[in-house]
Amino acid sequence: MRTVDPLHVRLLRLLRDEGAVSRAELGDRLQMPRPRLLAELDRLVALGYVAEAGLAASRGGRRSTLVELNPNLRFAAVDLGASSMDVEVVNGRLEPVAHYAEPADIRNGPKVTLQRVNELLHKARVDGAYERLDAVGIGVPGPVSFRDGVPVSPPIMPGWDRFPVRELLSREHGCPAVVDNDVNIMAIGERHGGVAHSVDDFLFVKIGTGIGCGIYLTGEVYRGTDGCAGDIGHIQVDSHGPMCSCGNVGCLEALFSGAALAKDATAAARSGASPALAERMAQRGAVSALDVAEGAVEGDVTCIQLIRDGGRRVGGVLAGLVSFTNPSMIVIGGGLAQLGHILLAEIRSVVYRRSLPLATGNLPVVLSELVVAPASPERPCSPAMSPSGRPPDAAATDRPTIVSEEETVALSEETAESAEAGVEAPLVEAPPDTVAGEVVLRLTDVVKTFPGVRALDGVQLEVRAGEVHCLLGQNGAGKSTLIKVLSGVHQPDSGQVEWRGEPAAFANPQAAMKAGIATIYQELDLVEDLSVAENAFLGHEHRRFGFVRRGRMARQTRQILSRLGHGEIPPGRMVRSLPAAGKQIVSMARALSHEARLIIMDEPSAVLAHDEVGNLFRIIRELTAQGIAVIYISHRLEEIREIGDRVTVLKDGRTTAANLPARDTPTRDLVSRMTGRTIEYVFPDRPADEGPGAELLQVEGLTRTGEFADVSLNVRAGEIVGIAGLVGSGRSELLETIYGARLAEAGSVRMDGRVLRPGVGAAVRAGMGMAPEERKSQALLLGEPIYRNVTLATFGRYARLGFTDAAKERAEADRIAESLELRPRDVDRPVRTLSGGNQQKVVVGRWLLGGTKLLLLDEPTRGVDVGARAELYQVIRSLAAQGVGVLLVSSEVPEVLGLADRVLVMREGRVVREAAAGELDENTVLDLVMAGSLMEGAPA
Repeated sequence: MRTVDPLHVRLLRLLRDEGAVSRAELGDRLQMPRPRLLAELDRLVALGYVAEAGLAASRGGRRSTLVELNPNLRFAAVDLGASSMDVEVVNGRLEPVAHYAEPADIRNGPKVTLQRVNELLHKARVDGAYERLDAVGIGVPGPVSFRDGVPVSPPIMPGWDRFPVRELLSREHGCPAVVDNDVNIMAIGERHGGVAHSVDDFLFVKIGTGIGCGIYLTGEVYRGTDGCAGDIGHIQVDSHGPMCSCGNVGCLEALFSGAALAKDATAAARSGASPALAERMAQRGAVSALDVAEGAVEGDVTCIQLIRDGGRRVGGVLAGLVSFTNPSMIVIGGGLAQLGHILLAEIRSVVYRRSLPLATGNLPVVLSELVVAPASPERPCSPAMSPSGRPPDAAATDRPTIVSEEETVALSEETAESAEAGVEAPLVEAPPDTVAGEVVLRLTDVVKTFPGVRALDGVQLEVRAGEVHCLLGQNGAGKSTLIKVLSGVHQPDSGQVEWRGEPAAFANPQAAMKAGIATIYQELDLVEDLSVAENAFLGHEHRRFGFVRRGRMARQTRQILSRLGHGEIPPGRMVRSLPAAGKQIVSMARALSHEARLIIMDEPSAVLAHDEVGNLFRIIRELTAQGIAVIYISHRLEEIREIGDRVTVLKDGRTTAANLPARDTPTRDLVSRMTGRTIEYVFPDRPADEGPGAELLQVEGLTRTGEFADVSLNVRAGEIVGIAGLVGSGRSELLETIYGARLAEAGSVRMDGRVLRPGVGAAVRAGMGMAPEERKSQALLLGEPIYRNVTLATFGRYARLGFTDAAKERAEADRIAESLELRPRDVDRPVRTLSGGNQQKVVVGRWLLGGTKLLLLDEPTRGVDVGARAELYQVIRSLAAQGVGVLLVSSEVPEVLGLADRVLVMREGRVVREAAAGELDENTVLDLVMAGSLMEGAPA
């Protein structure tokens, strides 16, 4: 039985492109109510197309059932080229089950060619790859009528015109068949598993024996009238050029393709213009596109010029197409894509120069990750297939590769041995000389001094293999400096650092990483405009002959992500598009790509939702089970209890306690050793109820699609209103919209009864101030001194006749620094030199200079130690006592309940409860914010 329902087709395509997707996500993407979605999924489960795959986080931190294509499905993919054919069988997860490749010539006609395709598919069945095929897809190098499944006037495929390819394949294998241009199919593959994953508008350019372009627009392949609108290889670019196979003169394909490049290389070798090519011809009797690539890497001027000329011609053709389609990305694939960045640079240059500026303002032009697919146990070679995955008799000009056959065979054998052993290879193997429990890191009397500050004053630390060693201390206690000493950013002034039993001095972070010490900072140091794989191997990319081996990097990244429990993250996805938890996983993948023996995690849970923290702890336990040591830094003492083994406490640069048992040491002892106090949360008393003050803020029906909807609230003078909710519930977005940093789609914001105009300037002029969650990127001038950051919002007070009174600025900032116990107190220091918690104090202190009527606080104590929290709580309550209204967002429910007078609970962008803080308790709030997740996680 086969599905024909258009809705089912949409759903199955989405699962094909995205892999495992949660029910909640499917409902959002298809704009479908949950009851109907569940009914349709049940039908597809009954048909055998869909399977459930456990639970995962979705919107607002909810737990949602994952669904995916049934892994037992079997699909066949056939690629017919000008000189070879590839036949592959994949399962419902689109993972290869069997693969066969052999020389072929489509000029032999459709009957002979398709007969051989059927023979290979039947061979796959005999080999046990499938019992029944659910669909067959075939790609041909020419225009195809997608409606009829027949080639249409293919210039290089004599005898194929109007041949009923789809009908014959469907009848032969008893399943639906799809016939399309090969470049369109490659574009679909790029959308599913390449760098264009989840990109709705992109161009995929194949440069090989021929040149074509698959065009993806609004999430679908654009096929035009004949099914091959992107057949750019036969665009005339030189009226005096050579004859093309299509019969025209000067086509792009005739000037730059595998055959054309080999022809030009042969001419350069014979004329003596290229010594490198002449030497290769003398050795082998012929030269190929691969020889041109190797010659370019060696610096041969002629080889470089051949590649550049071709890149400029391709770029010129693409420029017009870019101006017309306005894509989000251009992906260069095919055999000649492995000519690498010399080719890519020329294409980029011409596209950027000749296209409309609006179309190329932020247009990435990148190489495909799907160029090379080496043999593996999951993709066995047929007898007619060489270990490199190429037909033995195929011309090297068809599919040049930078990966040697010896390396590919070695990789296959290594993978095969792991598969035969029946066990999954560890993500990172513990070093053979590291015994569980052995001391891998020891610091003795380490001192580090900066001008005027002794940041570390005789620190002692001991970390053992396979343990989670927690490091506690107030902001300014020396934790950040200690991290930088261990990671090679700073050199200690005195004392000794021993790494794995030997004295160590790391000259720079690269040296520390090479030795096996990786650091994941609180402010993640990822390059957001690079892909996941590029970030994971940043600084130690796999290269050969100067070319980055992107395919190998992608495969290894995928393995690391799978072992981290996040195999759903595509290696080609841009880091910018990932949520906070995803970015943290990428940071871990980077650490593990270096085979780290010690991983330092600085406040790793600060930006994570409740369920994401649980997954983080699972990953940490798996790492320590492999003998990897973890230094875990957190201000949340409940996390220390759950994940830690031992604890070391710092105070004012000294070790005040070492190797305390994490689970058994009383909280009062830990807090006392850090601060001298004995409790973690110290909330100031609420004042006696003197009646409500005047209404300062009134929000009515505020809405931003996809973030929050129909939110109404008010804040009165002297009142602290708290907003509780999970990460992703719309809390931060709501505050930013009230402040004018985001534009509301509906509703209004009033201050003192007057409607605020859009924009931050209007909010500040009305007496509103904000301390955002992302202090470094949104609130601080990191290169400026502390006093300039403190006076930033009231700068006009210190200006007279065009000059500023710096002495007065410093005096006011120093007063604020003293009231907040800023460490160090020197207000002339650049704010970037402060710890995260002290930077937060600067942001809050900015609004303490007067003139603020309403203060918006987004996670005000994120990264702030338990001692400084009490001081901030007192400051906030003091502001309220002076008549300032406060609207507070926090992920810590005790903080909201203990500090606020009135609490709003948000879930999935809506306010679900409003009550006085005294009428709520922590369990009630958690039940409210988690209700969606509990409902979603229930059996269907």
